[in-house]
Amino acid sequence: MIRDGQFRKAGDSDTGGCVEVAALPDGTRAYIASFYLDTTSANCQQTACIQNQVTVVDALTNQVTKVIPMPQASVSAVANCAAARFRISAATAIDGSRVYVSSCDASTVWTINTSGDTYFASIPAPGSAYSPTLLNISAATQNGGETTYTFTYDPNSGTPVFLGLVVTITHMSIDAYNGTFTVTGIGNGTFTVTNAVGNSSTSGENAIGAGQPPRQNPVFILTGS
Repeated sequence: MIRDGQFRKAGDSDTGGCVEVAALPDGTRAYIASFYLDTTSANCQQTACIQNQVTVVDALTNQVTKVIPMPQASVSAVANCAAARFRISAATAIDGSRVYVSSCDASTVWTINTSGDTYFASIPAPGSAYSPTLLNISAATQNGGETTYTFTYDPNSGTPVFLGLVVTITHMSIDAYNGTFTVTGIGNGTFTVTNAVGNSSTSGENAIGAGQPPRQNPVFILTGS
């Protein structure tokens, strides 16, 4: 693993590691997929965040040329990704134009454009058989362009709130707080979304939040020939 400018071997710590190396077909560059757990992130206060990254190495000079951070994700509360053989995995396209990085925790495959070595797209995994997230919402607080909802889990809820969850909220007394949003932060009994039209705070609500069914958790990626 490469972190803070230093190489770390997989197994040095249970909070991170280098998982896989993918090379371009022409042999000019190698892409090292690694991760570490961020227990201090403001985005994930109920569980830790996982920060995946890809380190680009010039194979001709053995020099690191770039570290590409992937979007931060919640540690999966349902898939036990820490026990997976490949918590993250990397593979290159046959023509060398893309590097693909799968994340068990994020339920996503990220795409890197090798022309410039930049992250540019996420490919969500198909839906899983897990039960959806069901929430009872009692309050909303506006801060600039963000709304923070206070909630408890419905007894029938099957999946915890996680970063990137798409949740539909209904029955709020202030209509600006109803709608479909993407979770951008998680606190202790709260979650935050981007909502530019919210303009006040409210409490004593009896509203409902329904998250989309969670996605499958990929543990290995392989490109075709």
